[in-house]
Amino acid sequence: MVIVFCGLIEVLPRGFAQAVEEPSLFSGMQVTVSEGTVNHPVVGIDGKKYIVMAEGKKKTLPADSNIQLQAVPRYSRQFVSIHEGEIDLTSKVYLELMQRRDQMQALQMTNRVVIDVDNETVQVEDFGADTNIMDLEQEMNEAIDNPDTVVTRLTVSSPWNYSDLYLLGLVYFLVEQDGEKKLGYKGQLLEVGALNVGDSKVLDLEISGLPLGIEIDRITYHFYSQGRELATDLSEKRRVLNEDEDFEYLLLQYLASNEDKDRGPSLYRPVERKAFDVYLKAAELEAVILNVSIDRQGRASDVTVVSGLDHSQEVVSKLASGVRFFPSLKNGQPVEQTIKLRLLHMVK
Repeated sequence: MVIVFCGLIEVLPRGFAQAVEEPSLFSGMQVTVSEGTVNHPVVGIDGKKYIVMAEGKKKTLPADSNIQLQAVPRYSRQFVSIHEGEIDLTSKVYLELMQRRDQMQALQMTNRVVIDVDNETVQVEDFGADTNIMDLEQEMNEAIDNPDTVVTRLTVSSPWNYSDLYLLGLVYFLVEQDGEKKLGYKGQLLEVGALNVGDSKVLDLEISGLPLGIEIDRITYHFYSQGRELATDLSEKRRVLNEDEDFEYLLLQYLASNEDKDRGPSLYRPVERKAFDVYLKAAELEAVILNVSIDRQGRASDVTVVSGLDHSQEVVSKLASGVRFFPSLKNGQPVEQTIKLRLLHMVK
């Protein structure tokens, strides 16, 4: 078997900064939108409409579509940094009542007071205005003791460039039902848009329509790009993985997706440009063919030069040992295999 890696050596051109990666596992949230009996994954937001993937194509569904949420373990190599501001509890009912009271007070000096009740214009004689204002203030006092809206401000930044971010904010609360406290939640999707490396963006998140008399349990934030959730500083149960743990997790996924299959080794980690500059600085190699043994953990060993410059043995051995593979599979199980590996480099 001969595997040719034309792009093996030069992963990133000179002068390009590599984005920061931080592989991690965390507790995430899968977001789907229902269309009839079918649930489609959300990949973006267009105003108040949802962009979903349906049969491999993007499709737009209306804002009143039913959203389904499911807590799932997530893996991400990227992360978003979040600075959470103060969390305020307020009442939208209170704010609406206050606006109506202020309108009535402003019109109290006229002969007639005009207020809007359920989108209908009602005229109230001036002598009844004081009574109506008192009634409204009584309702305001009751509303302020029963907040129904959570408001918070987030400042976010990222080591990666994104053009299509969106945020799902979830507030979990305890509410008393039938003499017992039960856990519920309410969410809000917010379009974020572009977020570039080195920039920060301020987001105002408002989640309203909460039941009265609740006790806030916690608030979680879930950022998505192209339907894929990204880890954040505040992700629940987040655990940063070291290099070996990262590979082991990806290897388990690889085995699960190739159950009972026979496959040759596939590239997981190529050689970095820096390593190439160090190891091959003195050797102008156009092509080197190696015999490489790939063990069940995807590591390259027993590297020997089949074709190339004589003095390249030590150089290419060091170079090849930095490469990591997903191992060969026999009936879905990893096995050792020796392959011919051809390294190409266009000498300038």
